Amino acid sequence: MTETVEKLQEDALIKGVKQLLLSTKGYLQDANSVEDMEETLVHLEERDGDFHRYDLVKGLRAQVEESLGPLIDSELHRHALDQYDQIAGNEHILQQITDKLIHSQQRKEMSGNLKQNVQWAVQYLLDNFDEEFRHSIEESQAIQKHNLFSSDGESSFGSSFNQSSFVFPNQEHFQHIAENLEKSNFPENRIEGLISLVKASSADILCSDYWPQFKKGLMHALEDDDIKISSLSMTFCAKAFASCSPSTKEVFFLLVDYLIGQFQPPKSYIPKVKNGLDINKADTVKLLKVFRLLNEFQKQIPQYWIRFPERFVEELIESMLKLIEITYKAPMGSQPQMMPLHFLAVLDPQAKWFMTWMHGHYSRSILLKNFESCKVVVIAVIKHCMEFCGSRKVPFDLMSEASDTPGSTGTGEGRRKHYTGPEIEYIYFIHSIHFISKLLCFKHGRDLFPITVKEKEEPVSITKFLVSLTQLLTDPTVQSLHPHSQGVFELCYLVTEFLVRLCQCDDVSEICMCHDDVTSALLSPIAHWLDGSSDQGGNMASETTRVYIGEILSVVASNSRGRRHLLYGEREERFTRTKSAPAHTITEFVCKGLVKNLPRESGPPPSCYVIEAYMYVCRQLYSTCEGLYVLYPYNLHTVISNVWKATRRQLENAKTPTPSSDNSDDNEHAESRELIFWEETLKDNLLNFATTPKGLLLLQQTGAIDDCVSYMCSRYAKRLQVSKREKFGYGYMISQVAGTTPGIVALDSSGFFNNLIRELWSTLECDSEDNFVYTPRIWPIDPIDKSAHKYFMSLVHTLSSFPSVYELLRGGKLPAKDSYGFRELPETVVDLLDRLIVVNTEAKIHSLFNYEQSHIFGLRVLSAMVSSLDVFLLLQTQYDIHNVLLTGQEANCPEDRQGEIIVDMLSLERNYILVKSYLIGGPSERIIPPRELTQIQMKKKFKYPLFSCYPVPREYSPNIAGRSAMKQENELSKFLSETTKKNRHVKSTSWLDKCSKVFLNLMSSKPETVKGSLLTELLEKSLPVLNNSQEEAIFPQMEYTGTDAQLKSYKLSSIKDLGVRMAVRYGMHLKVLTSSAEAAENLSQIMKQTGYFLKQQQKHVDSPLRTMQGEYVGFDWFAATIFLMMNGHVERTWKFLYRFSCLASSGYLWVPRLYCSMHLPPGLMESGISPLLSSTGHNVELVLQAELPLVYSAFRMSGFAPSQICYHWLQQCFWNYLDWLDICHYVCVCILRGVDYQVYTCVALLKYLQRDILQHQQDGDLAVFLKEESIKGFRLGAHLDFIYQLQQKFRKTILPEMLNITQP
Repeated sequence: MTETVEKLQEDALIKGVKQLLLSTKGYLQDANSVEDMEETLVHLEERDGDFHRYDLVKGLRAQVEESLGPLIDSELHRHALDQYDQIAGNEHILQQITDKLIHSQQRKEMSGNLKQNVQWAVQYLLDNFDEEFRHSIEESQAIQKHNLFSSDGESSFGSSFNQSSFVFPNQEHFQHIAENLEKSNFPENRIEGLISLVKASSADILCSDYWPQFKKGLMHALEDDDIKISSLSMTFCAKAFASCSPSTKEVFFLLVDYLIGQFQPPKSYIPKVKNGLDINKADTVKLLKVFRLLNEFQKQIPQYWIRFPERFVEELIESMLKLIEITYKAPMGSQPQMMPLHFLAVLDPQAKWFMTWMHGHYSRSILLKNFESCKVVVIAVIKHCMEFCGSRKVPFDLMSEASDTPGSTGTGEGRRKHYTGPEIEYIYFIHSIHFISKLLCFKHGRDLFPITVKEKEEPVSITKFLVSLTQLLTDPTVQSLHPHSQGVFELCYLVTEFLVRLCQCDDVSEICMCHDDVTSALLSPIAHWLDGSSDQGGNMASETTRVYIGEILSVVASNSRGRRHLLYGEREERFTRTKSAPAHTITEFVCKGLVKNLPRESGPPPSCYVIEAYMYVCRQLYSTCEGLYVLYPYNLHTVISNVWKATRRQLENAKTPTPSSDNSDDNEHAESRELIFWEETLKDNLLNFATTPKGLLLLQQTGAIDDCVSYMCSRYAKRLQVSKREKFGYGYMISQVAGTTPGIVALDSSGFFNNLIRELWSTLECDSEDNFVYTPRIWPIDPIDKSAHKYFMSLVHTLSSFPSVYELLRGGKLPAKDSYGFRELPETVVDLLDRLIVVNTEAKIHSLFNYEQSHIFGLRVLSAMVSSLDVFLLLQTQYDIHNVLLTGQEANCPEDRQGEIIVDMLSLERNYILVKSYLIGGPSERIIPPRELTQIQMKKKFKYPLFSCYPVPREYSPNIAGRSAMKQENELSKFLSETTKKNRHVKSTSWLDKCSKVFLNLMSSKPETVKGSLLTELLEKSLPVLNNSQEEAIFPQMEYTGTDAQLKSYKLSSIKDLGVRMAVRYGMHLKVLTSSAEAAENLSQIMKQTGYFLKQQQKHVDSPLRTMQGEYVGFDWFAATIFLMMNGHVERTWKFLYRFSCLASSGYLWVPRLYCSMHLPPGLMESGISPLLSSTGHNVELVLQAELPLVYSAFRMSGFAPSQICYHWLQQCFWNYLDWLDICHYVCVCILRGVDYQVYTCVALLKYLQRDILQHQQDGDLAVFLKEESIKGFRLGAHLDFIYQLQQKFRKTILPEMLNITQP
């Protein structure tokens, strides 16, 4: 022997090769050819985790180390001495060493020796095969024999595919096996042939030329009465199914052909349905085993068949359909026999095989295409379901047993031995409804309907089928299990799951469930309850059944199409209150059930669990604007509120639960727990009125807003969802609540802001966990770090409304401290303002660990807040924000270059806020500097000047052309001049219609020509016509009683005084005013006159809200707009406002008009919620959800309500968002065409911004974008067509509601 053999001794080498062969037999069996075997062995290291533990591999590694180790060490030592190689890099060194080793003489000698020795060991094993492998083969045969005959649970009837040892057969061996499998041979020879077949590689068997003989022999073996022979045949099939070869379809065809042969014609041992299934019979056991083997393959093959050609799937499906389409038409007077579908149902009651085959398009398309030409299967399934629903014979006495075992049927100890006929029918029904539920989810599956089940009978449509199932659910004679002990095979639960599955997809729900017949059948139990009548001999549906129906309806109401069906019925005549619609029946039942006003003839009142199920459906409806419109007449908020208050009083008087063993105490504890559940349920449903602006007003009027908001904040702190059908949390609802003064007060008192600020401070200034910091925190790249972005958006959402900010900040003084402790955390919004925004002392700077990051966060919050002009006026008058920012800019100047300001992140942000809050104008009327430096700007000189004192540099104020002295003639001016020449008092509505038509046509074609004095003339001549209209003039014309002396003594607030100066500055910039001093005096007089005039119509309200004490606290932006449109003329402005005050549009365009007004109902007047929000904002969301669902969804996902941004725009009359001409057009259109055009204008704006809204929703800064960015490129005249379309659809719904604002 050579030197290598001295290291790898003969015994060790033979043992190593033998171990490697035995360990890799599983990989070799899966190979289809010799080439595949070679490929497997080459990549054995990648596949076998134990590769490096084999003795042969260890020996080879040792030999490589001994032979090549010295050469490797010498090469490494030589390169280590070369300083240049160390600098060049390791990759170059390794490449050189590797090349040298590969071409070295030592490696060639070692490779030759190893190859020679391994070949010798393999040849030795081949020469002594029987002696070397006998023990391994005998051991494998013993294991196989034990697996085949020791336990039925471990046979091929089980779910595992058994494996056995392997050999390398040749063609002569295959021929010998085929001869042994012939039916004419002795059983011993057949068994020997089957055992050899099981040992061999299934891939070799299926691909060999002898497969037809093998298949024939296996078929005879399956048909043989000898259990050992048939079991061996099934063992081979199980082993073949374990591989992922395309040839496994041959085994599948073998089993299908065998089963078809048993059913066509049916063998005598095939049981009849009536007699049930007896598993003690050997023939039945064998048949079940074959079906089980087939079913296991059915459920597993979809994981692999994507690898195979499409024809492979087609052949499998066609073969399977040939089997399951076998049906029997029993002669008259005889009982039908069980079909293949019965056996599949016993083994797989939930039809999981069909679910997996229908899951992917690859197989689903083929399966549905075959169903079109082979409807027998679908007909059989539908027929059985319809017959079952018609007879309604459910084996209740055997229900629990049947539900325990069908999916795991076997013949082992402790398993069922017999299933009765009713059980078989019920299991087949279970299988069928799962089958149909998957079929109905796809269009081509639904296209199979209607189906003719019996001749001379009406075809079964989808609706008819669902009605039959629903009647099975609602039938009072069909008992139900308790909802807390229900099983997956309980009848009502099965039908409920079937219907719920259909409702989960919008399209499927609309096509299948949204039909009056289906919903009428579902609602029949509560309809009979409301009527005081009953069917089925006086029996009523059980509590569990009614809860199930409520669950189904809640899933229907979880999507937009289902909600529309519940609100309007099958016709879907939107925005109508049709009493026949399902929503009215549900709401009436809930209202009467809450007050226990149901007819006594209907039986005992429903439990709180039943009412809760249907109340949740109502909640899904009234949490939308459209649903609240339909359900509003029922005053559901009042009913729920009254019951909740009574329950809370009852709970307060209830005995406190304490541990006790007394049964009476246990009953009391159960009642107390039920009361707690009921109180929280009522409060939760009451809270969901706050999802819409009008619903929030209704919630406030119930007096329960504080408790509901506190409950919401507790759930929000726990990161809980709104409900089981809601995909998002409470962010959207919080933004709705925070937009009103009573809502913000409730949020503040509940500790919401305290928790928010504490978490924010922990993120900005502290570590999220109280651990030692070993590495510095990553310096944020963005101005607002990702960890703080959520809290930033929460502050922007909750501080977006001026009344809310005023309620939080008015009178709140900044603390004057000489020092701040590091553990001294801010707790209120005023504290946060002091620590992060008004950072004007060294003590505040040194109190921040991350000064720049925290201060820029505060400035970004300030920038979003001052987007509201009223909020800016409040902050400026109360905290002198401008001076703080200018001082910060001045402090950022270098000592050696006075007047120059260092350009950094903080100075850019301060400059942005200073320009933005000082200048007023639309997108083309002012230039806002950037707040970040781009790469291009960093390379060039920053062209936007920074400043530390006012006025703002001229670079930010573009030149605007003044009003032309020459009067331009157009269609509108001609129309108005003709009216003047005729000297006719315009009082006809027809004249107004003609005038508005000319105006709108000119706006669409030449908007730039409709401006200036032409618009004022249009308003002044149109106003008398509107005043004479009873529909428009809904407010009485009050007499103005103010005198000069009273006006002189009338003092404007600091907010209004600053607002006057800002408005005059804007008018001077637009060149509509000539003298700033005179204009300021005139506008102040207008503010005093309108303030005094509106005060005459106000009522005193005893309210703790700061915004409700005294006069309107904000600035009158509408009056300022009219003043500028009138070119600063006092008399014309006052005369217009005085006459305008009696119009309905004044209540919405002129925000202070209805502040604490005597014309409003007491509930609305005392609520502290502006009609601009509760009516206009509500209607904007109503139209938005119907016309622009993507935009509405973007708002919902962002947690920001569209009503909030619309209220923000409208409150300041679009100042800073639209150019002056478009603002004037907006005012004129709303006055001339009706106040509902205010709603349509907002929707048109959101439609124009749709792409940006969707993009910023993904970026997570939607509210910041809408508040801070002007609306560039929007022209109202260009969107009049869309606005007119909205008017055609929604005017009948929106305008009457807005005009009836004075009605209680």
